[in-house]
Amino acid sequence: MRQCPECRGAMAEDLKVTIKGAMYGLKITRKKRGLFNNATAEPKAAVCSNCGAVAFYVENPDDFRE
Repeated sequence: MRQCPECRGAMAEDLKVTIKGAMYGLKITRKKRGLFNNATAEPKAAVCSNCGAVAFYVENPDDFRE
């Protein structure tokens, strides 16, 4: 379970991020060397049930290391 960086409360996780009015979501991309070696991920959100803080994260952060 993620801990809120603001108040240290428990955060609800695995929430989908979408843009209002569209069916599209967000995508994070890091270009690496090579033609087909890009790292991509759809961010997920976590929301603190105490203070309402929102945090974005990806499930496989190791994919974005150099």
